[in-house]
Amino acid sequence: MLAYTLKEILELVPEATSFVKQASVELDMPLDNKDSCIATALQLKYHEKVAYKPVDVFAIEKVAKAVELYGVGNEVKTLADKMIKAAAARDQEKVRVASDDYFVKQAYFEGELTGMNSSAALSKQASSLYDEAKTKGLEPSEAVVRYSGHGYMDKTAAVKALANRFYETQNPSFVKIATAIHKISGELKPETIRDICDTISGMDKEAGLSTKGFNFYNETILVKEAAIVSALNVKLCGKTVPFEKIAKLGKGRFSAYLGEDIGREYDQGPLHFKNTLEALPMDLQKVALHLTNNV
Repeated sequence: MLAYTLKEILELVPEATSFVKQASVELDMPLDNKDSCIATALQLKYHEKVAYKPVDVFAIEKVAKAVELYGVGNEVKTLADKMIKAAAARDQEKVRVASDDYFVKQAYFEGELTGMNSSAALSKQASSLYDEAKTKGLEPSEAVVRYSGHGYMDKTAAVKALANRFYETQNPSFVKIATAIHKISGELKPETIRDICDTISGMDKEAGLSTKGFNFYNETILVKEAAIVSALNVKLCGKTVPFEKIAKLGKGRFSAYLGEDIGREYDQGPLHFKNTLEALPMDLQKVALHLTNNV
């Protein structure tokens, strides 16, 4: 029924009201008079340019002929242009409001980091903010990336941090966790990183280490690409290769030897490219390994 769409159209371009007063709004695509023709033509434009709904080619041709017969081409074009511009402005405003809302919540979260809030509560909040940022096409702050578990856990730094805690407390549980982390192969999932960090943070609080500046998230989670590159290793054909060697080769070399589709993955960041290389068939891993031997 035209009435439903027309209501949305008139909210965007109120001046169209006087042109569609006599439209047969109870029908889907009425063309029985001039007003109906204008309303239907605007409806098609709304579906095509604003709502992004599929539009029947035959319907477009039929309405175009009616527009020509009624001589309302100028009116339809003027109103349609205004409608599309108004919709774009409305959408931009929605994005701006959504962005402002997100960054206010992110700022509040970062303020909470200076307090005595539980690590589990902070990681839950950060995880929610990270998901919201990605949904809205925004870039989350380093703190949000870190506490949401979407950074890179430097296992060497983690073992060292746990050794420092054992030295302070003589609690053998820190040694057991360090041993378990050292044995982990492959990259950790965000939820696993959060679980580990929240567990250690809870132990820190219980041992009074939090008040001394111990923060397992800050000590072990890397979010800056340069730091990740220096700490990251890649397994190729069972051999460990520092990612710094991979970075020195660059996208062009991998595109030339492994294919442009592999090379394109380089732009997705070191963690993504590490996983891409380690998932390659063994023959391609051999090629990649050979390339790194010459760096």
